[in-house]
Amino acid sequence: MLHQAPRNMHIPNGVHSARPTFDGPFTRVTKGRKGAAGAGLRYESKVQQSLMAEFPSFVPGPWICYRESNFGPERWCQPDGLFFNLKRNSITIAEIKLKHTERAWWQLKKLYLPVVRKVFGNSWEYRLLEICRWFDPAVPTPEPMPIVETVFPKPMLSVLVYVP
Repeated sequence: MLHQAPRNMHIPNGVHSARPTFDGPFTRVTKGRKGAAGAGLRYESKVQQSLMAEFPSFVPGPWICYRESNFGPERWCQPDGLFFNLKRNSITIAEIKLKHTERAWWQLKKLYLPVVRKVFGNSWEYRLLEICRWFDPAVPTPEPMPIVETVFPKPMLSVLVYVP
């Protein structure tokens, strides 16, 4: 099956430069949102709070500004979290979803990984993790996304799924 990036998602064609910032271009509103979007943002916030309490190395929702070329426009992305594991010299990039989606694979593998790698360099081992409440194995993704039992799995080659 041929997989294509979701229509409303920009996938960089290479990353020329990237830098973390303390604030992004958008204001995030989690209260007052209704429907599925509101439920997803509330779940994301709940999981982030739990992860911050359990893992001091977890950084929730960092904004990253990047450019695809030297003179290209500034673009922004915001992974739902980064886990820094100094013992393993690894960074786990996390995307939190209420329900497992193909979009998570595209965000992690094709957007966040190249941008975060540009920020921190090649001396780190990068891991990709979708954290979701409901996992549906029938959701098609460009490659298999196996379920793991911890947010710090052994070295991995693909995007993994953690269902707390």
